[in-house]
Amino acid sequence: MRRELNKMQVENIESYLNKSGDNMHEFMNKNPKSHVYEVPNMGWIEYYVWDKIFWIHTAFSKLSTKETKEIWKSIIKMAKYEGCEKIQFTTKRNPKAFERLYNVKTVQYKMELDLTKE
Repeated sequence: MRRELNKMQVENIESYLNKSGDNMHEFMNKNPKSHVYEVPNMGWIEYYVWDKIFWIHTAFSKLSTKETKEIWKSIIKMAKYEGCEKIQFTTKRNPKAFERLYNVKTVQYKMELDLTKE
């Protein structure tokens, strides 16, 4: 499903792609069950809820890491409001930084074989 971008996403898409390591194709192919919540003057959280798990599809903060913790607090608040028991997300960034900053743990690795290069 192709997405419609909100104002925050339009203004910050290049920065998001640079930080996340995602490409535009990955970003534009949205999960049809996801919702985008704009955190005013900070960024956004794109998520969906399944089986009491708050799945973060994308999250972005245009602010420093210290201020990014405010978005993480919003994620926790939203997940609790949705009745979720866990928050899960994947990242191409160093998981150690997330572990240290947000008190999360790495639970699995995503493996991929690119058949176009075989």
